[in-house]
Amino acid sequence: MGELHLDIIKDRILKEYKVEVDFGRLQIAYREIPFHKLTDTQNIETKISSSKQSITVKLTVEPVEPPTKMKDVLKLDKSPEYASNIASIFPKHLVAVKQGIEVGLAHGPKISCPVVNTQVTLHLLQLGKGTSDTVIAATVTQLVQKMLREIGTSIMEPIMNLEIVTPAEHLSIVMADLTRRRAIISNVGVRGNSKLVISKAPLSELKGYSTILRTLSSGTATFTMELGEYVKMAPAMESIAIKNVRGF
Repeated sequence: MGELHLDIIKDRILKEYKVEVDFGRLQIAYREIPFHKLTDTQNIETKISSSKQSITVKLTVEPVEPPTKMKDVLKLDKSPEYASNIASIFPKHLVAVKQGIEVGLAHGPKISCPVVNTQVTLHLLQLGKGTSDTVIAATVTQLVQKMLREIGTSIMEPIMNLEIVTPAEHLSIVMADLTRRRAIISNVGVRGNSKLVISKAPLSELKGYSTILRTLSSGTATFTMELGEYVKMAPAMESIAIKNVRGF
């Protein structure tokens, strides 16, 4: 939903229901990715009621770039050292492991955003008799989150594919504004009697852009945008993003 749509809804709520609406700051859907590869093991022995729960799990967490190389978030280590153990794992236990991984990757250590482009390899899973699927999933989640804290993560920001149609007399000022917004202009063409500017720009730099573009072009320019990709942020820009998310 665009900012104009939100403004229209806000106006309708005020007119129809006489309710004042305050919008919070626009939240950017950042992502996180691990810095490097790490292997670790977790051993848990506990009692739930009268049932003893015992589990040993060994995982490797690593970034995968490009993500097209990754078929699934969970990879099984079928090397000679671990093949027999992996082959003996019941399918329902593998489901619990995968659920634990997905929960562990749901919130990164830096700004609590989803961790993406990441693969987790299961090397070893040893279970005591009667160990529940819930304990398996929880142990895997704890290990994944612990490893992510040790590795550290980079923040990835959404980059939008942006197309702007503007009269020629406003082209230079529109392009200058795009450059200021860290945009990369890939092409300037013609659409009818207007100029077509094709570019990529970080979503964080496009807050309120519809209003700004109308001002720059005296209401004559239009634009469309859609999500293109996520890219790692430079350290200086990452610091700004962290401050914006945390509020300090």
